Amino acid sequence: MGRKATGKPNGRPCIAVDWTAIDRLLEAGCSGVAVASAIGCHPNTLYQRCVVEMGMSFCEYFRLKRAAGNALIRLRQFEIAIGGNCAMLIWPGKQRLGQTNHGPANHSTLGSITVVNFSKGEKQLLFCRK
Repeated sequence: MGRKATGKPNGRPCIAVDWTAIDRLLEAGCSGVAVASAIGCHPNTLYQRCVVEMGMSFCEYFRLKRAAGNALIRLRQFEIAIGGNCAMLIWPGKQRLGQTNHGPANHSTLGSITVVNFSKGEKQLLFCRK
């Protein structure tokens, strides 16, 4: 036997989803579960609303916003590095330019070392180029 029509909606009312707040949380690196908790809904509700309102799965939306957050971090790090912060210049140098702290020394470009005795008993090292 079915329910009688009362003119009232069935179920819980839809919660308002603030996509701007969700975007910021995802850009900051929060997981879907953490975002759902922050806005006060079940994760499945968030995932379903993403499909309906944004037209893509939550996984796609998550990757898109996480990449945007990573780009913001990289941009800010770059700005700080270019502003003169030496420590912030080291990391991009290592990651992007292949620089190292203690790389293998390449002595083959120096050639041989010759010791020359001078008349006063002094010794001096001379580098002979190849």
